[in-house]
Amino acid sequence: MIASLEKLKRIKARLSGQGHETADEPYEVECQCGEMIRGKRRHSWIESRCDSCGQTHFILPVNPYPSTESVPSEVLVGRFSDRLKVVVSELFPSKQPKTAAERTAKKRKKARPRATYLEPEPDVQSDHESDDYSGDFAPEPEDMPVKSVEAKARAVQLESTAGTGEPVGSPVLSMPSLPKIDVVGGLKRVFTPFRLLLIAGAVVVWFTVGAVISKQETRAAHQVWLDAEEAIQEQLKSEDMMSLRDVLTETLAAAETLELTDSDWRTRSNLLGETHAVLELSNHSLLDAFATAYPDGQFDLTGTKSVEALVGDVFVFDTWVTCHEDNYYTLDLPLASGSHRVNVYLPYSAITGLGGSDGRAIFAARIKHVKSPYASPYQWHILLDPESVYLFTSDVHCRQVGLDPDSYPDVRAIIDGQRDFVAQSPDWAARGDRVSWPQAFANMKEGQE
Repeated sequence: MIASLEKLKRIKARLSGQGHETADEPYEVECQCGEMIRGKRRHSWIESRCDSCGQTHFILPVNPYPSTESVPSEVLVGRFSDRLKVVVSELFPSKQPKTAAERTAKKRKKARPRATYLEPEPDVQSDHESDDYSGDFAPEPEDMPVKSVEAKARAVQLESTAGTGEPVGSPVLSMPSLPKIDVVGGLKRVFTPFRLLLIAGAVVVWFTVGAVISKQETRAAHQVWLDAEEAIQEQLKSEDMMSLRDVLTETLAAAETLELTDSDWRTRSNLLGETHAVLELSNHSLLDAFATAYPDGQFDLTGTKSVEALVGDVFVFDTWVTCHEDNYYTLDLPLASGSHRVNVYLPYSAITGLGGSDGRAIFAARIKHVKSPYASPYQWHILLDPESVYLFTSDVHCRQVGLDPDSYPDVRAIIDGQRDFVAQSPDWAARGDRVSWPQAFANMKEGQE
């Protein structure tokens, strides 16, 4: 009755907001000796000693946080709604709403799988049930407490080993469910808004720097391309092949940056090939090589090495080219090597305009492969490298190889025609895609010797 009156007074004081700021929080702790230690909590922890055994206990301070299921708390001051909640929770403890943390903990407990142990039912009664035990505290085997699944399984195993029970197998445990990986949650933790902002800033900076560098490179390449015409004419006038090669190399690198494929690019690209051909021109002669293969007018097998040694050398050809069945070109060379015919192949499919109106062309090429009459009876087969063929379009380069256009009007006409052909023919610029091997080299592959 007194406790009920005190409770009503405390409720009235809380509703009116007149509660004391320091509430009395009683505690009751059970000592190991069995005695109960009682008192009231304080704002800080205290030590309480048991009157019976003298053991010291640490008492926690008053809990200033909201009440839980195990630790009550009190709200003495504040709004009326807060005080009313405390009163309702004391009057109707079963109606107290659960917090979000409690609901989450309850869901986790429900979802957590537990291992189950299936105890076998013994068919034979243990021999220990009929034994007599001396003493008041000797329990029966079935009355011995087993506090865990492992301990219970161990007890059954020991009983089976000792012969006091039926042998049983290992305990059957249910398979735990595999953990679920929260991919979306992980991505949200990794890609936080701040990190996404940093990544976006880095991407913007990277693209901006790349755009600025690309713009500067394009502007520099465009300036090099514009200034190249004057530099090329100066080097041609001085007939300095080494300097001309360097200027053309830099010009074509700028054209690659600008992605140019127009007539000026085709002209300068062919001019660079002419320059390389003049600088790499072979010191040997085809006529002298064939003369070595026929010392006395008869074919000498050991002499074929002089012709085969010409593989990789660059030669200039001034001859007529003929297309055979639109598959490859042959050269008409005034060579007579005993009784063996000499065939020189230019492995291109039909290119409209190559050779002009009469089929004559002046070009430089590298020998790719040679077949002697020993490998191919009664004939010589010489294959030119399709990637090394460049038509002569410059008077300076022709004079470097002994063909002066001012002295030979027909050479002038051929060079002018080839200059227009190179500038206007996209097929000639893409001649590397029009390679067609003749029958004598049908098993050849591009790049193979």
